Amino acid sequence: MSDYRRYAIAIFSVLGLAALVNLAYLLNGYIELGTYLDHAEPDTAILAWRFANGEPLYYRPADVEQIFTAYGPLLYIITALPFQFLPPSIAVSKLPSVLALGTACILFGVYVWRRFGFGVLGIGLAMFTFYPIIVAPVSFWVRPEAYMVLFVTIALLSTLASDRGNPWLSAIAIAACAGLAMNQKVHAFIFFVPLVFRYCIDDWLQRWSVMAIVSISALLLPFALPNITLLNYIEGIAAVVGERSIVLGAVGKALKWTPIFLAPGILLLISHRIGGHRANREDLIYLGAFTFAIVFTYYPSSAEGSTWRQMLPFYPIGIDLFLRFLRLQAENGRNWLIFSSVIVVIIGAISISPERRILRAYTSDAWGADAGKDIQKLVALYPEKSMQIGYGDGRQLGYPLTYLRPLLAFAGHPVTVSGPSTIERHFAGKLFPPSKINWIEKCKTDFWLIDPKGEPFALDSYIAVGRAFPKEVELTFKRHYQKKFIYGHYQVWACKTGPRDPFL
Repeated sequence: MSDYRRYAIAIFSVLGLAALVNLAYLLNGYIELGTYLDHAEPDTAILAWRFANGEPLYYRPADVEQIFTAYGPLLYIITALPFQFLPPSIAVSKLPSVLALGTACILFGVYVWRRFGFGVLGIGLAMFTFYPIIVAPVSFWVRPEAYMVLFVTIALLSTLASDRGNPWLSAIAIAACAGLAMNQKVHAFIFFVPLVFRYCIDDWLQRWSVMAIVSISALLLPFALPNITLLNYIEGIAAVVGERSIVLGAVGKALKWTPIFLAPGILLLISHRIGGHRANREDLIYLGAFTFAIVFTYYPSSAEGSTWRQMLPFYPIGIDLFLRFLRLQAENGRNWLIFSSVIVVIIGAISISPERRILRAYTSDAWGADAGKDIQKLVALYPEKSMQIGYGDGRQLGYPLTYLRPLLAFAGHPVTVSGPSTIERHFAGKLFPPSKINWIEKCKTDFWLIDPKGEPFALDSYIAVGRAFPKEVELTFKRHYQKKFIYGHYQVWACKTGPRDPFL
């Protein structure tokens, strides 16, 4: 090995370590942030807390307690794990997704070292940490994406067994990971298709039959728990999932970001043109299946309310392909160094702007800690009063204040209203549940904490033009509740007919 090759490996190793430290810094900032970065995260935390306390995870659509997202139960099971050991908080609810991404980084490092050697470990780790930053906060928020990346990485790591003459172990591990991923997102099987065609194609009839059984078993396994009802989950899906049209602008964004995933194919073409070794047939099939899978995700990426970030879980396989094709230039040190440097610099440069955006969000959302303290003080001042965070109007101004709803759930207060769930339900053409209106009419929640500006429950939908809540909700609320006082970030509304509180 030439001296400059040794220096290059040393530099890449330092870069990989620095990239890991940088990602850890970004993830720590997210944990310390006193709020969430997306409106669906609070619902995940609330449902996980319910599950951790033995409540049903899925209620029926007509039930007042129902808060529903289209994700399967494994997401909430994993999110609930730290609640068994630590006091509930927003930070604790973030731990599983952050740890999942961190674990994926470590496992991918093990995979690269075992398959390609220490010489490319720094390259692999640097790239593996750049991609999550490019799509941040999707890659680590309290939703399924971090677990999708982890399952794909575990499946990739399992392929080392195939190289050691144990292809069945790889096939079963890939199938199990696919099933667990599909339990959270039904279309997640597509992330594993490239691995299936690369490592499970021999004796495919027998192998795929066994893999199908393993995948389906893994998919259904969480529904065996006593407080998870498959029928309620299916009814919930039917209540929020409607026909989604394709958004052409979203298709354009998916096409725009496709090259960062298909960069290995570009490398392969260049390598062939300049006289590198030819890729073997298996890796070409691997690349072809990977390309097909990427194109397949254009549909979920371009549906209304979705985004090109649906492609995120492909990046471990994309990096794996890049490192495979980089080996084609192993005998030409100059080309190896150029290819390695160019791709790492390009992916790293693309990640700079998203990281700055997230760091700015950490600063601009610092209000979350103070608003959380307001909620905790109100809970302490009125221990006998039930409280919920309600929705104001508009789409953005006061909407982030609703992200703190889990704090009231953690304190034992019933949560009956979810903006994201209501919006999805309305978009699917389903009526707002009468049980929830009845809850408001009977003043079963003593205090509602709402953004002081604007009208209560006049929120705009983020999917379609129009309101998130029917006008009846706003009118019913105004008939039975009135403004009492502003406490910190929130206007407190209390029932008009309730007994007079001497503290008010």
